[in-house]
Amino acid sequence: MSGSAFGAGGPCPGAAGDDPAGLAAAAFAALGKTPPDAALAVSCLQAAAALGDPGAQVALGHLAVAGLDGPVDRTRAAAAFSQSAAGGSPQGYLAMGLAYARGDGVPAEPYWAYWFCRRAELGGGLSPEEAALASATAAAALPRLQPHERRALDASLNPGGVP
Repeated sequence: MSGSAFGAGGPCPGAAGDDPAGLAAAAFAALGKTPPDAALAVSCLQAAAALGDPGAQVALGHLAVAGLDGPVDRTRAAAAFSQSAAGGSPQGYLAMGLAYARGDGVPAEPYWAYWFCRRAELGGGLSPEEAALASATAAAALPRLQPHERRALDASLNPGGVP
């Protein structure tokens, strides 16, 4: 399908309904408008997420945290970040790690903050700024872990290596 997602005049102008990258681009274009069209952005991102785009899930989570798609909903944001991480997105792993570090939509839990941030770092695909944030967040969680917890986490992150 070409033209716009969901047919002519559909909710994502210029994006094919089966093109996650085009749907995401339409979403960010909608957010770049003055004033931003958050409803259009959410619609396009939901369509991209339904096609399996983990980056769209991260973006939906950030919209939920910012309250751009309704009331601020940190629990819904954490669920979106979790889905993105499950899809392999390094930004999804980072967002989940930050959520656990801050207790933002999930309980504050240094164990999971460390694991998600380290997983984001080790997986590659982060910008230098994101990598620095992941590293700093993991380092901040580290003193709150028991030595055996860190060994187990590190072993799970590097199953072929020596813990």
